[in-house]
Amino acid sequence: MTRNARFFDDLAKMVGGAVSALGSLKEQMTGEVRERVDEIIARMDLVAREDFERVEDMLKKARLEQEQLKKRIAALESKAANKNKKQGKKK
Repeated sequence: MTRNARFFDDLAKMVGGAVSALGSLKEQMTGEVRERVDEIIARMDLVAREDFERVEDMLKKARLEQEQLKKRIAALESKAANKNKKQGKKK
């Protein structure tokens, strides 16, 4: 029995070592893949999320300002047209 117990102990140690080695290999592969993905992203010249959101906010503000200016121009044109009509009737 001690022979079998010793065999299983040795087998368990060997399997434990293999599992440890596989875990280490997994970590190494994960690190390599992450590094390669980071390199690819760097080469793609992508925009950082913060920069994108900042420009998006600027665009929203510009659109709002543009709409407000359109309304002001329309009101001024309407006022000018009414003024011209009144001056045309006086003559």
